[in-house]
Amino acid sequence: MDVAVGLARAIILLSNLHISKDLDDDSLARSALQLLVLALDKCKSLEVESKKAVEENIRLQVEVANLNKLNKDLGRNVACAEKSKAARDVASHFKDLYAFLKSYFATLQ
Repeated sequence: MDVAVGLARAIILLSNLHISKDLDDDSLARSALQLLVLALDKCKSLEVESKKAVEENIRLQVEVANLNKLNKDLGRNVACAEKSKAARDVASHFKDLYAFLKSYFATLQ
């Protein structure tokens, strides 16, 4: 907004200078040029800030992608752990069944 106001003021001053054709009055031209220089400086600083914001956005997108990958890996690890626990539970039941059948057949002999 400040840049637009500065540019508008500079344009108004330059148009007033052109309309009045008062070329001896350097103060209007000087003021207009100063406003234009200030507006250009502001545009340059905004461009630098914009580039920094874009770089930060890209960095954050990479970080989010890495976090999504970690989340997916964690989900796979949790699924593997659950399957492993289920396999241990089944193995434990077979171990108990084996012990029962072993003792049962021992009593039959």
